[in-house]
Amino acid sequence: MAYPGADMAQLTEEQKAQRAAARRGTTLAAEEDALRRERKRREWDADGTQLTRDEIEAGVGCRGCGQPSIDALGDWPLLMKLTDDEKRE
Repeated sequence: MAYPGADMAQLTEEQKAQRAAARRGTTLAAEEDALRRERKRREWDADGTQLTRDEIEAGVGCRGCGQPSIDALGDWPLLMKLTDDEKRE
C-alpha cells in the first residue's frame, strides 16, 4: 500500500528543490494576502466603513454605493456584481 509522499523517492534532488521553492512561494503569497486583508479590515474599522454581520443581514446599505449586500431577491449574485439591466430585471 502506497502512502502519501511515496513518489518522493523517484524525484531527483533538483525536482525536490523546485517543489520546496514552489511551496515557499505559495506560503509567502498566502501570508502577504492575509496581512493585506488584515490591514484593510483595520482601516475599515478605523474609518467606520466596515459593516457588521448584523448590519449586513438587516439590509443596511454599503457605505460606498448604498446598495444592500443581502437583498433577499433570490439566488442572484451580490448587487455590486450585477449589470444595470440585471438589477432592473
